[in-house]
Amino acid sequence: MSVKHVKDYYLKVTKDYKDMKDVLEILETDISESSVSAALQNIDNIRQQVNALKENYLRLSYIMYLLNQPNKKDKSRKYQKQEAKKLKKIPMKDTEDGVLEENQKILKDLMKIK
Repeated sequence: MSVKHVKDYYLKVTKDYKDMKDVLEILETDISESSVSAALQNIDNIRQQVNALKENYLRLSYIMYLLNQPNKKDKSRKYQKQEAKKLKKIPMKDTEDGVLEENQKILKDLMKIK
């Protein structure tokens, strides 16, 4: 079992989560300076994007895979073969690369709202 893989993944997702908080603070300042009606129109869009990032933060199935992944390369390859069926069931969007890619897209979309 390798906690290192989980920590690395968690740190990447946590960074994106912190970036989201920073963007939301900027948006909050902009909303307080703009009209209330314009702000209300953006709330649903912001809520959807924040929920998507939150879902990325809470995805556990891939984390469990990483948690059980051995550190040694030989054992890791064997483990990947053994877990291949389970990995196929995990959508690409729930894997490390998929989550990080989606987080970056969400952050770009949040910045466009500003």
